Amino acid sequence: MDVYQMTTKSEGMMMPGKLKWYIILAIVLWLAFSGVAAAEQLYVNESGWWRDGGTLNASGTPIQAAVDSAAAGM
Repeated sequence: MDVYQMTTKSEGMMMPGKLKWYIILAIVLWLAFSGVAAAEQLYVNESGWWRDGGTLNASGTPIQAAVDSAAAGM
């Protein structure tokens, strides 16, 4: 008859100490240097688009014009 002992540790699921710290370090470095850009709000209505506090840029296709401006970094 097989006898199984219950333990509080899941010994088969634990990572070796150094490997765990290398994984944590890799995640921290990835988050620190992932190149997240600052967001800027663009507003669009039927006649054009503008940035917060800026002037209206009239356009026949205001959504596409706002996307193009955001992509160009203007």
